[in-house]
Amino acid sequence: MSYRTYSLHQLGWQPDFAQDLTLADFEAGYPARVVATRADDLVLLCSRGALVFESPDCVDVAVGDWVMVEHKANRVVARLTRRSLLAYASAGDGHQRLARAANLDALFIVAGPGDGGEFAPLRRYVTLALEAGVMPVVLRTAGASTGELASELAGLPLTQVVDAGDVASVARLSPWMATGRTVGVMGCPNPDHAALTPDLLGSALGLAPAWPGGDVASTLSGGLAPTSGGAWVVGLPSLRARGLAVVESVTA
Repeated sequence: MSYRTYSLHQLGWQPDFAQDLTLADFEAGYPARVVATRADDLVLLCSRGALVFESPDCVDVAVGDWVMVEHKANRVVARLTRRSLLAYASAGDGHQRLARAANLDALFIVAGPGDGGEFAPLRRYVTLALEAGVMPVVLRTAGASTGELASELAGLPLTQVVDAGDVASVARLSPWMATGRTVGVMGCPNPDHAALTPDLLGSALGLAPAWPGGDVASTLSGGLAPTSGGAWVVGLPSLRARGLAVVESVTA
C-alpha cells in the first residue's frame, strides 16, 4: 500500500487539537492522524509520511482521531481532544460501544425511500449529526421524492439537501470538500441505495480509488479516503447494519 506525503493542514489539523499539549509534548513527540484501524494496528498519516503501529492499550482510537507519537519509542502515547465522535452500540447485552469515526465536519446522508417508501432513519441521522455539532447534508437520489424529503425534514434546522444527480446542486458540497475537511457518509438501509453510494461518491465528490489497485467501494470501507479536492471521506454503516448509532460532541 502506497501513500503520498501530506502536511498537517492537508490532514485536517486545527489549533484546538493542541489545546491540552505543552511544548514538552511536542519535543517528545509529533501529531499524526488515524486513517485506518485494523485488528491489531493503526495506519497513521503525518508530515513524515505513513506509519503503522500497534493499537495502544491505554486509549480507544477511531478513524479520524489525532494521536501523539513518541519520538524515541515510535509508539502512540496519547489521543488528542476530539471535536466529535460517531460510535456504535450493539443491541445485545451490555450495549458495548465501538468508536467508528472522530472529528467529522459533516455527515453526508444518502437518502432514498426505505422499505415501504418511508424515510424512517433519515430524521434520526440528521438529529444525531445536529446534536454533535456536525453538519448534516442529505444527498437525494433519484428514488427520493423532493416533497417527501421536505416533509420528513420539516422542523430540523441547518439541514442541506443536495440533488445527487444535478451538477449545480452537487456544487453546493464544495465548502465541505475543501482541503483538510472530513466527512462521514451514511446511506439509508435500503440495499439499492447502499449499492449506489460508492458510485455516487465517486462521481459527485471526486473520490477516486485511494491507493493503486483499489476501487471506490473498498476505498470507502477502508478508512479515511482522500478526494480530488483535498477533503477526506469515510464510509459508515447504516443504523440497521450496526445497531444503535450515537454521534456525540466530545471534549476529550
